[in-house]
Amino acid sequence: MSGAPGQVAAVILAAGRSERLADPVLKPFRRLAGLPMIEYSLRAFRESESVIGVVVVVPEELREGLETTLRAGAKVVAVTGGGRTRQESLARGLACVPPGAEVVAIHDAARPMVTPAFIDAVVAGVAEGFDGAISAVPVDDAIKEVAEDGEILRPRSRVGLWRAQTPQAFARECLESSLAKALADGIVCDDCSEMATRAGYRVRVVPGDPRNIKVTRPRDLELCERLLDGPP
Repeated sequence: MSGAPGQVAAVILAAGRSERLADPVLKPFRRLAGLPMIEYSLRAFRESESVIGVVVVVPEELREGLETTLRAGAKVVAVTGGGRTRQESLARGLACVPPGAEVVAIHDAARPMVTPAFIDAVVAGVAEGFDGAISAVPVDDAIKEVAEDGEILRPRSRVGLWRAQTPQAFARECLESSLAKALADGIVCDDCSEMATRAGYRVRVVPGDPRNIKVTRPRDLELCERLLDGPP
């Protein structure tokens, strides 16, 4: 994509099942430092200077009950039910993005530590010949390949390795066509940047922050609460 990004919309994915948290409350709606986890992502996108509208994807069975509350917040233009997989949920969210949006930012509600600055930096990265940009951090630890029984087989170089995060942002045509190709081919990708690069698009990394963690296990919730209680 050449030049500065045009109008930007966002899709917040909040339809995950929270299997590893072993909690009856779905992860995006679990309370974190007094607020539902999803509220931290919503707040960051409301305060982002680049994003003009937000689509929220929630579990289909909760959509009717959540829609009024979520739509009452600034910038939320649609609430839709998710699918069986992340890619299906993304497709449903994309279908609700306003037609004027030229760039779409994707974010997992399970990353509550996102900031408006992260969002705006990733969106700005969709320029100068790049079709997409993602927040990521370099791998600093020594990497080992390990057998199923725990034995170390060999070291692996960490040079050039980065841990992908969200937000991720893409030219709309890139995201729509790469998602359609993955769905048509029956390929399940780990994230949107994998879909895009697999389809031949150029995606760059924008340095993120190790604090932008994904809540997967109970200890991640504890870490987020400590970070929220601490200095910015």
